[in-house]
Amino acid sequence: MKALRTVVGLLALAASIALGVRSCVAASASIGGSIPTSDGAAQFTAALFLSAGFLLGGVAALLGRSRNGLSIAAGFLFLLANLYVGGGGSAAAGFTPWTWLGGAFAALLIGSGIYGLVRDRK
Repeated sequence: MKALRTVVGLLALAASIALGVRSCVAASASIGGSIPTSDGAAQFTAALFLSAGFLLGGVAALLGRSRNGLSIAAGFLFLLANLYVGGGGSAAAGFTPWTWLGGAFAALLIGSGIYGLVRDRK
């Protein structure tokens, strides 16, 4: 379980950097006038929330390598980051693959945390 949580944490930190760059690109495109201001603001905000959520979730996953409760909390941080974007019909809908990735990370972390709690109980 430690290896899974370490890999998820490191991938989440890398994704956080990629989302931070995408946030800056959306803001730059909005300022430059190549996309409408409202779309740029929605993309900037969505990328910023996802980036912060992936950063917090990744750090919590790395810290929770040997703690099952912290692993479950890290999974909920990924779900919380996905709440804003959701993949609906807005300008932020381009972040749907990132929300799927966050959901997969959440499922892995929550599943491994619950499995660890059950295993330790026996």
